[in-house]
Amino acid sequence: MEKGIVSQKKKRAEWVDAAKLAAILAVLLDHTHEILYQSHQLGFFSLYNVSLFILLMGVTMYWSYRKADERRDGTRSAGAVLREETLRVLRKCLGIFLPYLLATTVYFLVLFDSYDFSIYWYYLWHFSLSAPFYYVFLYMQLVVVSPFLYAFVKRTESRKWLWIVGAVVILVISSLTTNHTNIADIYGGGGKLFGGTYLFLLYLGMLFGAVHDGLVNRLAGSGRKAGSLLPVCVGFLVSLGFTLAWWQFFACNEGGIDAHLPFGPGFNPPSISLTLFACGMGLTFFFLGQVVDRIDRKALSGCFSALAWLGKHTLYIFLWHRFFLDIVFPWFQERGVVIGNPVLKWIVYFGVMIGGSLLIEQVVKLAKSIPRRLRSGLGRKN
Repeated sequence: MEKGIVSQKKKRAEWVDAAKLAAILAVLLDHTHEILYQSHQLGFFSLYNVSLFILLMGVTMYWSYRKADERRDGTRSAGAVLREETLRVLRKCLGIFLPYLLATTVYFLVLFDSYDFSIYWYYLWHFSLSAPFYYVFLYMQLVVVSPFLYAFVKRTESRKWLWIVGAVVILVISSLTTNHTNIADIYGGGGKLFGGTYLFLLYLGMLFGAVHDGLVNRLAGSGRKAGSLLPVCVGFLVSLGFTLAWWQFFACNEGGIDAHLPFGPGFNPPSISLTLFACGMGLTFFFLGQVVDRIDRKALSGCFSALAWLGKHTLYIFLWHRFFLDIVFPWFQERGVVIGNPVLKWIVYFGVMIGGSLLIEQVVKLAKSIPRRLRSGLGRKN
């Protein structure tokens, strides 16, 4: 019984991390359009990327806040809880801002011949030195609003009809902020109040985080693997089929359906089409995780765990892949180093963007550990 609970918790995290890997691969696919491929349909397929990230952010945010609630003994004052939540928000914001600060500094020093602080300051606070940097400000805005969404979802669990009311209200707010707000001309959802329609995706993610464990238990049925495999396989195939069909419709229609809806016709913040696309991808990976858990084969579980491990490192890939794409590869091309074989080019580009970003992450972690090791060594000497 205990083994089953541990496995369920592990798989709960793994399907999310595997879905994050799919999201970051879609980011790389999107940014290499016209470089590695010309396909119109493949370009549209990649557009679910950030929408899926925000949906998954809602899921994990809900779990994080629920875990914090479970640790409290119920005797803490409202002021103490408020201070704790404020510190949590600050830590999460710093957790993404500091890596962004490092990336912006390195990008700036490489791209500009001289250091002009006013130009650096402009790029830093407009999150614009590299195209993906807008996501940092988008993330921080959503982190700020997350405690309020969590409180609403948690307190209305026994009256789930209020979740629908909340969805309608947030849908209206998201539409208004998408179409009528602008923050410092920051690109995409970063330049919209609370991320525009990304706010709606965050809310949907929190709702799924709230029903996740109950849904897993229902799918498990009596707990017999032969009996519980069928519903998750059906769920996986239906989710995958919907996602692929919607991709084809979206690519052929070119998002034309969204031009007639007040939700917004753009790709960033997402339109209705991209919202449904991201939800389809999220459900596909949820059911895939359940299928892997039910089959319980070491080789399959090992492959899924490896994908999930890569999915835990998406932040640095997000921040640094354009460094290789926009700076490193062009530097080699200017010196006559060109990859002619298309398959090899895909392997090299994706390998360097992912591997190089992971290497930078490890170097940063090593640098952060040096002061701690020095203090530990001095302490032993004393």
